[in-house]
Amino acid sequence: MKKKRVALFASLLLFLTLHACFSDVQSNSTAEALALLNWKASLHSLTNPSVLPSWTVSSGSELANPCRWFGIHCKGHSVFRINLTSYGVVGDFRAFPFSSLPNLEELDLSINGFFRAIRLKSINSLNSPTLICHTMICLVKSLIKLFNGSIPEEISQLESLQGLALQNNYLNGPIPSSLVNLTNLSYLYMSNNSLTGNIPSEMETLAACRNFILTPTKSQVPSLPVALLYSISGVRKLAVIGFPRVESNQLNGSVPSSLANLSNLQTLFLRENRLSGPIPREIGNFMNMWMLELDTNRFSGELPQNVCRGGALENFTANDNHFRGPIPKDLKNCSSLKRLRLERNRLTGNILEDFGVYRNLDFIGLSDNHFLCWGDSKGADKTDFFVKAYLSGNQLSGGIPLEVGSFSKLEYLDLSGNRLSQSIPETIGVMLKLYYLNLSSNNFSQRIPTQLGELTQLNDLDLSHNRLSVDIPTQFQSLQSLSRLNLSYNNLSGSITIFYELRGLVYAGVAHNKLQGPVPDVPAFQNASIQALEGNEGLCGNISALKPCNLSRKGHRKLLYAIIVPLLGAAILSIVFLALFFGFKRRRNDAVVVRKAA
Repeated sequence: MKKKRVALFASLLLFLTLHACFSDVQSNSTAEALALLNWKASLHSLTNPSVLPSWTVSSGSELANPCRWFGIHCKGHSVFRINLTSYGVVGDFRAFPFSSLPNLEELDLSINGFFRAIRLKSINSLNSPTLICHTMICLVKSLIKLFNGSIPEEISQLESLQGLALQNNYLNGPIPSSLVNLTNLSYLYMSNNSLTGNIPSEMETLAACRNFILTPTKSQVPSLPVALLYSISGVRKLAVIGFPRVESNQLNGSVPSSLANLSNLQTLFLRENRLSGPIPREIGNFMNMWMLELDTNRFSGELPQNVCRGGALENFTANDNHFRGPIPKDLKNCSSLKRLRLERNRLTGNILEDFGVYRNLDFIGLSDNHFLCWGDSKGADKTDFFVKAYLSGNQLSGGIPLEVGSFSKLEYLDLSGNRLSQSIPETIGVMLKLYYLNLSSNNFSQRIPTQLGELTQLNDLDLSHNRLSVDIPTQFQSLQSLSRLNLSYNNLSGSITIFYELRGLVYAGVAHNKLQGPVPDVPAFQNASIQALEGNEGLCGNISALKPCNLSRKGHRKLLYAIIVPLLGAAILSIVFLALFFGFKRRRNDAVVVRKAA
């Protein structure tokens, strides 16, 4: 009996405990719901008649559960994530009930209309917030938006902060030195604001920082943060990016050799600034570097050596600088490359000899340099993995190697503006994936190879400004995908009636050749400008730029003969037939008369 009483008492105690816990959970859930409803009352919508219509409490209910509301995610019965991205909500962000949501880890209000800066005193109660703030974004344990004003000093109280992104806002004033207290920070983005002053040297203590991105603004000292580079050795991603249209927002000066201190660096963006001088040799110490962007600056000297020392480099862009000299030997063996851009420099060398086998490469840009020749054509098999090749504006001479046919995966080839000569190789017709081919402004001669008609994927063909001769191959009728064609400024002759078949042609330029005959009745020619057709004395048609196709006297005589001769022949045949018919009939009648007389 005593044991039963003890068991009954224990069961009752457990029930009361569970009931109390459940009541607390429900009470906490209701408190969170009411706090969110109070915040909702301060908002209005740009896209809906009412704001967040699912955020409501059933009539007559004393308890409220926000976990079924739109954009609300819960763990148990407590809100841990809110996502209202692009919902068209407008309001004052300061009213958000951070203190009433103790388990909130993530708040995403991206691309809405919130305004005013955050008062961080209201979010100090959060368990482990990570703040990343971008345009119209608010995330905690990922994103919070500081819309305008200065970066508050109180942000340094968030000691658990792992990521802070404040880019694309209207923040002004200096970068607080108190950010050094965020020792767990691994992401720091402050691009595209109106911050002033220097980068605090105290930030060198951010040893855990892996990604540092800053776009310098008008009032910042335009130089790289040397002291910072000496000390935040854990950084893996460094981006200091300028704006090419806003000169005052660009860094100048040289890259410090202290950059080598960032031994864990994986990506480095220094593009679109006014940085000058040579690239320090120490940049070859980055064994984990997979992306290096140095484009659109004023760098000089040779390309950096050993940038692929670790064998991980995939993306290397150094276009639009003043680099000169040969291609580094290190790049020749960089089989990991996927994208290489070196356009608009002063680089020299032999294309096929200086570059290696890049089995992952899909884009190479070498335009507007001083490359002189192809080199040993036996190396052409190294480039059979290219997808796009920009080689225009160099000093390439001689003929295109016959091995060009081995570029089996090539889709885009631009060799314009070089000194290439001889004939266009027939093997170019093997590159069946080509959709863009530009051989203009060279010295190609002889006839256009008929094999070009096999490039049925070709969309854009430019052979202008060469010395090509003879007629246009009839095989061009097979280029049904062609939308743009330029054959201007050559010595082509014959008619252009073959283009009647190319109904998809949008633009056709045939100016300054020796073409003749009527212009095809297709839009590309009927709507062509004078500049696209001029310089061909023999072309005619019902176009303002050309003379009409009127027949000459000789033509009229030929037409008359063409009409009279067939008619005369038919008449003579008819007369002969009738004569034979009547002659045969007369003989037959005579024979009948003779029989009767006998």
